[in-house]
Order: sequence, then structure tokens, then C-alpha cells
Amino acid sequence: MATEELGSVTKLDVRRARNREHARLSRERKRKQMEFLEEENTVIRRELQEARNQRNHLSALLSQSEQENTRLRAWIDTVYYPDDNTEKTTNSDATASTDQSSDH
Repeated sequence: MATEELGSVTKLDVRRARNREHARLSRERKRKQMEFLEEENTVIRRELQEARNQRNHLSALLSQSEQENTRLRAWIDTVYYPDDNTEKTTNSDATASTDQSSDH
């Protein structure tokens, strides 16, 4: 038994002390990893919210542009085709009469 003892400290005591130190270090690494992951999660959630905000803003701009496009098309129709789209009807009538004459 004298060979297993180092003074009043046994090999088992040394092993236990070393094990406690390794366990403490392991818990410290785990704690730091959790802090890192929580911070990363916070950053990703913030970026996601910013992306959603940007998407909503762009969606609103698209909607406004589509409404303006519709309004401008209506304005163009009234300026260039003031007689209730007579020009468009005349062109389509000419096409229809050409199609009919080719059938004969």
C-alpha cells in the first residue's frame, strides 16, 4: 500500500482531483458554447426580422408601383384613345376582316 500513496494523498485522490478538474473545464466549455449559440441565435433572429421588414417594405413599394402603372395605363388610354378605344377596335376589326377574306 505504501507504493500507492504519495505522502497522505493516494493515487485515487489524485485521479479524483484530476477528474473534478476535467469536469469543471468541460462545464466551462459547455457554458461558453451555450453563450455563443445564444448570441448567434439573437443575431440571426435580428437579421430575420430585418429581412422581413425589408420584404414588407418592398412588397408595399411593388403594390404602389402596380397601382401607379394601372393608373397610368388608364390615363394613356384616355389620352391616346379618347373615343372609347376606337383605335384599338378599328385595328382589331381590320384584322378580323383580313382573317375572313382569307377564308374565301
